[in-house]
Amino acid sequence: MRFSEDWFEDEVREGFYVPGIIKRYWAAALEILEIIDGICRKHNIRWFAMYGTLLGAARHQGFVPWDDDVDVCMLREDFDSFLAAAKDELPEGFSIESFATDRDETVNGFSPGVSIRNYPRLYHSEPEVLRQFHGFPYQALIDVFPLDNISPDTKRENYRDIIWIEINEIARMYTGHEFSEDMEDAISRVEGILNVSEDGAEQGLSFRERLQRLQMKACTLFQNEKTGIVGNVPNFISYNASFPIEFFSQTDRLPFEQFSIPVPWKYRGVLRRIYGNWELKTRGGTIHSYPYFSIASERLGKHMRPSHLFPYEIKGEDIKKSLEAQKLLSPAEWARSSLSALKSAVLSLSAAFSSLEKAAAAEMLADFQQVAVGIGTGLEQSGLEEAPGLVSMLETFADHLYQLYEYIAADNSAAEKETVRAHGADDGGPTMLAVLREDLDSMLEFAGTRLWKKKEVVFLPRRASDWAAMESVFSAAMEDEEWKVSVIPVPWYYRDVDGTMLQEQWYDGGLFPDYVPITGYRDYAFSLRHPDVIITQNPYDEYNNSMSVHPAFYIRELRKHTECLVYIPWFVTEELDGRQKNDPAARNAVYYVTTPGVVFSDLVIVQSDNMKKFYVDVLSEAAGEESRSLWEEKVQGLGSPLSDKEGGGRAYGNAVASSLWEAIRKKAEDGKSREGKADI
Repeated sequence: MRFSEDWFEDEVREGFYVPGIIKRYWAAALEILEIIDGICRKHNIRWFAMYGTLLGAARHQGFVPWDDDVDVCMLREDFDSFLAAAKDELPEGFSIESFATDRDETVNGFSPGVSIRNYPRLYHSEPEVLRQFHGFPYQALIDVFPLDNISPDTKRENYRDIIWIEINEIARMYTGHEFSEDMEDAISRVEGILNVSEDGAEQGLSFRERLQRLQMKACTLFQNEKTGIVGNVPNFISYNASFPIEFFSQTDRLPFEQFSIPVPWKYRGVLRRIYGNWELKTRGGTIHSYPYFSIASERLGKHMRPSHLFPYEIKGEDIKKSLEAQKLLSPAEWARSSLSALKSAVLSLSAAFSSLEKAAAAEMLADFQQVAVGIGTGLEQSGLEEAPGLVSMLETFADHLYQLYEYIAADNSAAEKETVRAHGADDGGPTMLAVLREDLDSMLEFAGTRLWKKKEVVFLPRRASDWAAMESVFSAAMEDEEWKVSVIPVPWYYRDVDGTMLQEQWYDGGLFPDYVPITGYRDYAFSLRHPDVIITQNPYDEYNNSMSVHPAFYIRELRKHTECLVYIPWFVTEELDGRQKNDPAARNAVYYVTTPGVVFSDLVIVQSDNMKKFYVDVLSEAAGEESRSLWEEKVQGLGSPLSDKEGGGRAYGNAVASSLWEAIRKKAEDGKSREGKADI
């Protein structure tokens, strides 16, 4: 199957954050599904999407955002035909796992279904396997469930229910314990009830195999009868979920992600019997651990934590670094400092010149020439409004340096040298030195009195499609006469299946609205300009499974160039309650809450006070309860620019000027945002 590169990106679907690693699992499962479908087509076997997969197709046209597995069902006759065909036709490395073979009991438990797994190990790194399964490194699987006849006779069905429950209790007794005489007595009794007369032990069957044989016998108890009702036996016993067989008499197809899948002809009736009001979008927990690969991930995490697979792990040393105060020179301060250093160096030339150390003086002049050029280049990149005037003065200074260099390089006679000594500063080289000193005094006076820079804020949008999450703050900043605004789209790369960054660079600079003044990322010297505020919306650095911005724009790099780094998420989610730790949404929060963008920024603006509390709880649990006061100060639930839309439009797009800008201004103007913090 082919997926576009952007399909694997982190995404918010219907308020639920879906990280890239879940997308890769979805893609791997769909690869397995295509193989199952191929076997079924070849042997004229019908299969249907079922449970959460059917719900996703009907309600979401794809996966239910908070579900991560694929469930399919087959009528019993098709199920048996599929198992027989799959044994011979599944690709190498694939397996059919059931209760009898699943030693770890991580998937099906005592279900009568099977799982089709794509790889024998929980984790793999072979390039060809990663390529085939879209970079998903863990074992992927699909559950296949049989639908058996359900008796309309309540008494007969209750009889089967009792037998099934007893078989299930034997399985529970067996799990995690050694085989005992009590277990043998129990299983022998049920074998007698179901007329399974052969002695399983004498046939060489394992205890699990004997249990599975009984399981299948109980499920198919009414298979030779035309009951007109089917269901998955354990689900029928637990939830009374059964269906008229006519629901499955034909196959329909529904869109599913970028493809389509077969569903029961009367799939709406199936969904009503399973979920009731299935069209109502409610999020509940799954019957298995979420995500499905969490066990494999935990085992891998004990040995290695590759950054593209695992969320960022907060370290105490990183928290301390994020609090370190630093004083950054403004461009005007840098210019004055550089010119002062150059003046001191020029004064030192007098000694070399007066002693007529010709070679040393010439070399110093050449060095001064390079320094002057460097200062001029820096000024041109500084954004200072008066910089061109100072650059012009530097050019005059450079001309005077060259004139003095030519004078020194001339082959003067001894008499001329004596004349120079006799006249001191009145003639020749000394006079030229005086001119250089005058040039420097004039430039320093200019730099001290005329260089002025507005406060500057730089917006670093993740891409054009995320601009709405910055637009209203941008609108307010553009209307603030005290601030200069720069918008610098950030280049990014997709990740290959092994986590490496692909060579092709993506850049959205030409896709922004016309009213957005774009500055090319190559044209802005962060190390020189040190903007007062940098606002970013990409928090991941290298800790993302699908993409990476250019490393120069990692959060840990950006904070070196400003005294106020602000992170505003590019998304909003459904409001979350940190107490619901088993909620899939809460489990996925580690992919966007515990990120470098949150740890290293000075201000993190989230969508609400409720979400602030959620962030603070997650961060405090990850970094230690002693860090809570830090997150309480850093994370502020001031709202998202995504909610600042208005109907009429304005000079800068269609967003009202955001009140968030005032909070950002205040944070910047308070200054020293990293000073005076408690030692964490």
